[in-house]
Amino acid sequence: MRNSWLVGVLVVGVCVLCRSAVADELFRYNYVEAGYGKVTDDVKGFSPKIDGSDYGILGSYAVHELVAITIQYTKLKTSFNGNFSGTPVSLTSNGNALTVGVTLHKMISDNTELGLDLARDHISYDAYTMTVAGTPSTVPSSTDNTNDFGIRVRTAIVPEFRLLASAGRTTGGSNAASTNYDIGAEYELGKDFSLGVDYGLSTSSTGSSTDYARGFSISGRYYY
Repeated sequence: MRNSWLVGVLVVGVCVLCRSAVADELFRYNYVEAGYGKVTDDVKGFSPKIDGSDYGILGSYAVHELVAITIQYTKLKTSFNGNFSGTPVSLTSNGNALTVGVTLHKMISDNTELGLDLARDHISYDAYTMTVAGTPSTVPSSTDNTNDFGIRVRTAIVPEFRLLASAGRTTGGSNAASTNYDIGAEYELGKDFSLGVDYGLSTSSTGSSTDYARGFSISGRYYY
């Protein structure tokens, strides 16, 4: 009887260790990632839509089996050449963003995890020239700070292929708060490398109007 009890304890222990090992292999948080994205803003009064792009680098480090910290640096570009409420407008602005965040995550099944993402953004915009009805003017440089939080689910269809879905909010700063939705996929190209794609939708409301931003990004990740 005692031997049976010991065998049972050993089996349970091995299963727990195996599950932990599987989780560590499926969802790892020590990595460096580089990415590029394109964004289109559908803002009331602007025709055509506003174009944006960004590229940057992100680093993640697991400080605990359930906690990781992240830091990201991103270069930003926004351009528009069209009309605002019938008035010709053109502009090109550049900036950068520094984001520091923390991720809390936990396995909820053998192949799925639930995560909570919290981050703080510091955004700097360079001075730029905006031309309205043929008259140029200089828009001075500025800075902004925003807060991000969201809930994320990742699941492994097979060990090499993972899907992601998330929903969250961005608040603070000079712009209206936004609600953000993302879906994505990651595919491993080997033990230490993976390729990811992501599609995002962001909505923000000012008064009776709602603005939409849609974006697509691609990234490469190295696990260390």
